Amino acid sequence: MQICIIVKEYPSSLNEPIVSGEIKNPFYLSQTLKKMGHNITVITHNKNKGIRDFNGVQIYSIGNGFLKGVVRSITSALNEARGFLKLIKEEDFDVIHAHSSVTGLVLLRKAGKIRTPIITTAHGTSLLEAKANTEGLSLYNTLAKLNSWTQYYIDRFSWLGSDVVISAGNHQVREMLKVYKLPEEKVNPISNGVDTSFYKPDPKAGNKIKEKYGIEDKRIVLFVGRLVRKKGLQYLIYSAPLILREVPDTVFLVIGGADRFAQHESELRKKIKYLNLEGKFIIMKNVPEKDMPSHYNAADVCVVPSINYEPLPTVVFEAMACGKPVVASNLGGIPEQIGYKDTLVPQKNSKALAIKIIEILQDEELAHTLSKRNREKVKELDWMKIANIHVRVYRSLIE
Repeated sequence: MQICIIVKEYPSSLNEPIVSGEIKNPFYLSQTLKKMGHNITVITHNKNKGIRDFNGVQIYSIGNGFLKGVVRSITSALNEARGFLKLIKEEDFDVIHAHSSVTGLVLLRKAGKIRTPIITTAHGTSLLEAKANTEGLSLYNTLAKLNSWTQYYIDRFSWLGSDVVISAGNHQVREMLKVYKLPEEKVNPISNGVDTSFYKPDPKAGNKIKEKYGIEDKRIVLFVGRLVRKKGLQYLIYSAPLILREVPDTVFLVIGGADRFAQHESELRKKIKYLNLEGKFIIMKNVPEKDMPSHYNAADVCVVPSINYEPLPTVVFEAMACGKPVVASNLGGIPEQIGYKDTLVPQKNSKALAIKIIEILQDEELAHTLSKRNREKVKELDWMKIANIHVRVYRSLIE
């Protein structure tokens, strides 16, 4: 099949960080579809305009839109439409799969300019994301909420104009039906996946990371996520004194995404300093994708303490694929991902978080059982299997 995939960003190599599931999941999907023999063309908004190749995937970067917020979203959509019109002069696509709002393409199809089926994947929604990240009535938070409501109508128009809307799991189906009022027959839940040939148990790689940071003799609690409020790192910080009281040799390794996503970093560092935990927290940002499995393999337990809103965090699957116990908030799509309640805790409850982490750190047999269970669970979520589900959806539209 000739497949056009539209994404906000597309990495140049695995030597750079791939932050946010909205970027990482379409990247791995497109690479897997190419391995399966499909012809993949990607339209992306990377700043550097031009054409490049990544393992046979053709990438057309059309640049970003103007300004920020909704204005950027609208101008980006117009750029997408213009870029697609240029591409269809050279290639006849069977299907368009967008991983962001495609208002421009929907308008083109309504005008009869294109006939290609459109599928849109909702990796999360700006409305609930903004509510999760904006607490208080500051000017910034107020503007962010207003922007999210405008984006809500743009997203809804885009999804209503698509043939199929893929939701990242069953939890988000309820969100699409209740919040965005989409017709039930239009929404198709397909889980994100994980590359189990890349994210896998590798103790030697984990030991090298321990040597790199000088923590060979420590118990390691790992947090992977953007340094924003909704990822809940603040609650892991609050739980640290309780954990250290029971397991004094614990170190907290934080892989905090990229600098441009670290809006909450200064506040988090202040909390660490206030609690005299500076020697216990190692915060790293801009970690290349190629090094991520090694960091998971260095951990004794991975923690996902998200608050308010979390549809289907990619880090859960990556940690499980590396055979790590995962302690996470009982929130959003996380229970669906993990598949059992043993390691779920109430959100914003640092004491419950600490108790569960301590239990795993002190019980080697329990940690081994959870590790084995997690590895079995993600076998069904390998990207090759998830990509085949996508292909069936593509073919149903073409036929």
